[in-house]
Amino acid sequence: MKPLDCCLSLLCATSLEDTIIARLLEHEERVSGFTLMRSEGVGKFLHGETPQELVRGRAQRVLVEIVMNSADAQALVEDLQRALPGAEVAWWLTPVVQFGRFS
Repeated sequence: MKPLDCCLSLLCATSLEDTIIARLLEHEERVSGFTLMRSEGVGKFLHGETPQELVRGRAQRVLVEIVMNSADAQALVEDLQRALPGAEVAWWLTPVVQFGRFS
């Protein structure tokens, strides 16, 4: 079994949520599961999708976190970039020192 040595985080507009989930589910050889969280983004690179977001200066986002193998994460990012060119998705990798389950 490959080591689960990184966490891939994907931050995307809510309009991309179903598309991102569908793409992740197509990669069961790399992605064994993931966590979804609702969030808000603030910053000069964010574009509001609704008039409310534009007024508030915050945009609704979905944060996806996947603990996985670092080589698989790189390949997944490349696949997502090819599949979603120009999509408003931010991503980053963080090291995972240990990963386990209580059960």
